[in-house]
Amino acid sequence: MEICPFSTDFALYTIRYSLAASPTPRRAPPRSNCSSSGASPTMTSVVELFPRTRKLSYDLQQQLREVEAKRMAPSDMELGLEELKRQTQTLEMLVEQEVNRKDEWKAKIRDVCMTRDWLDSQLRHWRTQHDRAAVEEAERQELLGRVRSSLPTSVIGAYDE
Repeated sequence: MEICPFSTDFALYTIRYSLAASPTPRRAPPRSNCSSSGASPTMTSVVELFPRTRKLSYDLQQQLREVEAKRMAPSDMELGLEELKRQTQTLEMLVEQEVNRKDEWKAKIRDVCMTRDWLDSQLRHWRTQHDRAAVEEAERQELLGRVRSSLPTSVIGAYDE
């Protein structure tokens, strides 16, 4: 059976293989302004993981547009942002093991981290605006309800037209 590198089965296989192949405990990733907590690596090198991370970043940019157009739930995008954060943390750990082009990889990873932070702030901004609009609409409906209850029936009929 061939395992597709983009499938869940491949990710589980990679995790199992990496845990079985490594008898030493894993170290926590280095702390930086781009990461906050530990992530378990599922890839063996930056060269393997970086293209997937960059694609996820691009996909999240597309998802932000969908969220802003109200065609997608923001919680789905939040899941993607969490995965992007895990992948960037793994990349930061793996880049320390790289011999060739270490500084170039660090710059590329920093760009992805900046994009992730921007996406996160845009999503928070959208949520704030959306929540504010929802509160204003609820208040508007409440006020209209009060006005309608205080008006005579004949006036409400004319008002609805």
